Amino acid sequence: LQTRAMPVLDFASPDYLGLAKHFQVLGALQDLAARQGMQAGQYSREHTRLEAELAQWLGFAAARSYQSLAQARLAVQQAMLREEDDLCLHDHLNGQSLIQATHLTGCRLRHYPHRDAEGAAWQLRQSPRGLALLVSEGLFQADGQLAPLRTLSLVAERHQAHLLVADVHAIGVCGEEGGGSLELTGLPASAVSALVISLEHAFGLQGAVVLSSQALIQRLEQVGGMHEHPRPPTAIAGAALVSLTLARRDGWRRQRLLELSQHLQQRL
Repeated sequence: LQTRAMPVLDFASPDYLGLAKHFQVLGALQDLAARQGMQAGQYSREHTRLEAELAQWLGFAAARSYQSLAQARLAVQQAMLREEDDLCLHDHLNGQSLIQATHLTGCRLRHYPHRDAEGAAWQLRQSPRGLALLVSEGLFQADGQLAPLRTLSLVAERHQAHLLVADVHAIGVCGEEGGGSLELTGLPASAVSALVISLEHAFGLQGAVVLSSQALIQRLEQVGGMHEHPRPPTAIAGAALVSLTLARRDGWRRQRLLELSQHLQQRL
């Protein structure tokens, strides 16, 4: 059987900006892996630099990196939700791994209608006991819509709740510099208790980072020691520094992604 080679467009890959095979990213990864191996958990100069650069870029006081996105989602909720009476309130279309992490904390779990800030406020009014954590994706994987983060932040402030934003799919993609849903909605970092971002999509690597206040990051270090949440290998952290630079600098990558998205919508 003879076939003719044809160019294709890949709409299924999580490598949003095409950095997973970039020669500079792979070069940094290979160099550090050859010198230091791929063991996770060891804290290095590369981790310090990556966490500091991400915190400065996104406007947070501090950051903590993790080997996987699931570990980051679990660790931040373990650090913030400590009592059975604490409430974790999720958008109805949040990803299952976010919700599963809440189940593992043992606190109370409730949902509010998708992108409905007033529905979230109603739930908070019904649950006056304990600490309340309002959780939303920044850009929803389920339907591609942005969360109403500015309104959610006002709801959280009004009801003395904390706001956790999981910005897995918008970081590196949305905003002029790829600052994600916070940049796109104009919400300052000070209005968010914690932000979880992924290194697995726009940056083409593996792992995740939680950004927050110094106090919460210190608490995350304690939780990480108790529950064995390691940092990614040093080689990943070093490669992520390169990928971060490329993602912020190369605005044409975001423009190309937008063009492909519009092309797919038109053809469908």
